[in-house]
Amino acid sequence: MNNSLNTQPMANSQYGDLQVIDEQWDSGFDAERCLVFAKIGPYQKLFPRPEQFTQRFYHTLFPLPIEHWQVQDQVGLYDDFCTIAVELDIRFQATFDYVTKNAVALEYINTNIKAAYDDLVRNIVQSKLLNLDDARWVQNGLSSVEKAIALAVSELFLLHDLQAMTSCLLKPTFRAFPELKFKEDAAYLLVLKKSYELTQQKQQTQFSHEQQIEQQKQEQEKVKLENLQAANALVLLKQAQDAEHLKKMLLDQEIQQLERFAVERRLHSDKVKQETLLNELSLNGKFEQLEKQEFLERQLAEKTIDEKMAHQHKIKEKELAAKIKLYDAEKQSWGKVKEQSQQDELKQRQRQKQLQINAEIENKAYLHRQQLLLENQLMLEKLRQSTKSTPEMLGDTLAKNQSGVK
Repeated sequence: MNNSLNTQPMANSQYGDLQVIDEQWDSGFDAERCLVFAKIGPYQKLFPRPEQFTQRFYHTLFPLPIEHWQVQDQVGLYDDFCTIAVELDIRFQATFDYVTKNAVALEYINTNIKAAYDDLVRNIVQSKLLNLDDARWVQNGLSSVEKAIALAVSELFLLHDLQAMTSCLLKPTFRAFPELKFKEDAAYLLVLKKSYELTQQKQQTQFSHEQQIEQQKQEQEKVKLENLQAANALVLLKQAQDAEHLKKMLLDQEIQQLERFAVERRLHSDKVKQETLLNELSLNGKFEQLEKQEFLERQLAEKTIDEKMAHQHKIKEKELAAKIKLYDAEKQSWGKVKEQSQQDELKQRQRQKQLQINAEIENKAYLHRQQLLLENQLMLEKLRQSTKSTPEMLGDTLAKNQSGVK
């Protein structure tokens, strides 16, 4: 017999999943289950919460939640040659009958239930495992034992007015074979046989797993290569689309540039036309202002001459009156006065003649200015008709003419 066999769990499908005690088992859980404690003075009452319930100030609600309880234990068999790990998954909920029969604190009812039933649950597990009839479970598995333990625990809760649903998982492990003679030969032989079968099954499973992994790697490499080719195709397609987009964008920019140049050229032409029109209007305004100024100057000159002649006439009348008065006073010197009067008359004629000469000079100057104005108007008409003339040349000519008029 081979004594070098190492301790290992018997990992088989019948131990791998939790076993539900019965597919038809109905625990009857109610997630909304709740008790109402009413207290008004000395009156007290505990009752289940009705469906159409309105809480008052004298009501206190005590929910009865569904509790999840996991129990773990270990049981040694065959002088601890085999150790079975036990995992119980219990879901339970207290009923109204349980609460009324057991005077417990409602706030900690689930904790009290765990403390009260922990030893009973462990006793059920110990009893079921220590009373195994023979070692055929090594070959057949522990599925039936798991169901029996789960059923026994659920019945225990049900008999005490507790709704429960239990599942059980048993995991056996074996230590190395000792050198001494086996006390349970049948169990040891079954363990050796089962160990060999499990080893072969494990090797076959590992070989299949390695083949599956290698196949998955090849498929992944193939998919990766296909993805890489698809990515390269997408990159090339994107580059072609980007190039076409860039070409279209450059063409649009060129068209926009040409349109902008045309608009700028039209705006520049309109600006030049507008400036020319403004310059012509400015020149017309200047000519009109100059004509108006000449007219006012002429009126002022004529008025000044008239006022000057009237003033001189008054002065002459005063002088004549003074001379007549002097003539009356000095009759004796008539000859002298007569001579003086002739001289004064001669001087007056000379002054009148000089005034006429000055008036003729003023008239000639006015006619000369009118002639210059006419020449400027003729020159402006010629400048308008000439396409080679510029506003600057027209302004210089006008400035020269104005200086000549002044």
